[in-house]
Amino acid sequence: MKSAYKAELLLRRLSSSATEARVSSTEDIRQAFGYCAQQVRRHDYEGYLCSLSLPKEYRAAAFAIRAFNVETVQAIENAKEPTLGLIRLQWWSSAVEDIYKKGPVPGQPVAVALKQVVVESGLNKRWLDRIIDARYKDAERTAPPKTLGSLEDYAENTASSMLYLQLEAAGVKNTKADHVASHVGANASHSLQMLLKSGKAIGLVNLLRGTPFHARRRSTMLPTDLMMKHGVATESVYRGEASEELCDVALAFASTAKSNLDKGRRLLEGVPRYLFMSHNL
Repeated sequence: MKSAYKAELLLRRLSSSATEARVSSTEDIRQAFGYCAQQVRRHDYEGYLCSLSLPKEYRAAAFAIRAFNVETVQAIENAKEPTLGLIRLQWWSSAVEDIYKKGPVPGQPVAVALKQVVVESGLNKRWLDRIIDARYKDAERTAPPKTLGSLEDYAENTASSMLYLQLEAAGVKNTKADHVASHVGANASHSLQMLLKSGKAIGLVNLLRGTPFHARRRSTMLPTDLMMKHGVATESVYRGEASEELCDVALAFASTAKSNLDKGRRLLEGVPRYLFMSHNL
């Protein structure tokens, strides 16, 4: 009953926020982008630094996209109960629907900024939907992922989708480039550095780095197949016990990320040069 009461209160609060939708003024939009930049700086500092290295005209869009990702992650991590996290994700799913309709959006800064990016750049809605769908599955998860392959899919649906969105915001819409973005992301200005990152590798490495954080919550993203293969008990992960076997699991995890990065770099050779020169990617 207590959980249901909390869920009802949250739903009312989020619904109230949605009813405050109105046409955003230029000042509203400016403040919304500023809010996005601060959220990314606070919760995704590495992403914040990468965004700063982009050409100035692309930074605001990158901050809005990354702030959206932060919001979907926090919907789960900040929820004391799974039901509350699912309600927040449902709110964001509805907000994305509103963003792609004509008219105002909920008066939430990230939604306001994202609406502006969609209007200016024509972002494909499917990438935002993929991120939310992946978070839904994560919120409903009650056991460690079964396979490393399922985690690659998760990274593809989250980190790679982020890269697709950033490429689109920069005006890069090319079938070959889209395929490369699945494995490689160029987050930096070509004139400053040509730093290639794999979308899947970013996602996998972030999951691996998050092992201590998840363990403190009696959760883990280390897949069952790897843990069984190397003889690592889930409880030992929760207790934070280091072992050679756990190192073997981490090595296999990291090796898969590296494999995706290498594949992306090879694919990059086939992308037309003008895509990177004209967009400074």
